[in-house]
Amino acid sequence: VGGQTAIPKVIQDQISALGINVRRIGGSDRYETSALIAKEVGVNNGEIALAYGLSFADGLSIASVAAKKQMPILLTRDTSIPNATKDFINSNNINKTYVVGSTTVISDSVVSQTKNPERLGGANRYETNSLIFNRFKSEINLNSIYIASGLAFPDALSASAVAAKDGNFVLLSNIRQVEWTVRNVLSDIKPSLNNVYVLGSGVVIS
Repeated sequence: VGGQTAIPKVIQDQISALGINVRRIGGSDRYETSALIAKEVGVNNGEIALAYGLSFADGLSIASVAAKKQMPILLTRDTSIPNATKDFINSNNINKTYVVGSTTVISDSVVSQTKNPERLGGANRYETNSLIFNRFKSEINLNSIYIASGLAFPDALSASAVAAKDGNFVLLSNIRQVEWTVRNVLSDIKPSLNNVYVLGSGVVIS
């Protein structure tokens, strides 16, 4: 996934040499790549998510929910919608757009160009993460939950697919202190909760 500046052809060739079929899904930039991935996912239920393309937290916050709902995540700029994203929106039958993030990351002028928008945006990445959890709580399997750093993307990105597999959720956490959003979610779902998976070493989450 991504163009050759993201993953060079030499890596693609090394995988091919193992006898594995390789197909690249990559555009000229992150926005076109997100639109190409969206085409692979399809708009099966008429819903899409729109996330800010220059930061990772909001997109990751909705990743497990989007995967479970088979809902593509499209990337946007803060004050304008890239052409690739706009073309995808205009060429598909979309009846719901979940706009992930506050007005500081996705402006109202962008939201006005989407179809039936619902904004899920808090004062910071942790509050946005919590708002998404509460919005889709009825559709989330509360038996297990994943906790990943909200300050770097790899662990949350790695976990979002496995969380989606069983309908779980990835909570974003600070490194050395428990955000009130994390505390509230865990307290709320404690009667149902059997497993908490903390991702990363003690350096990442103490």
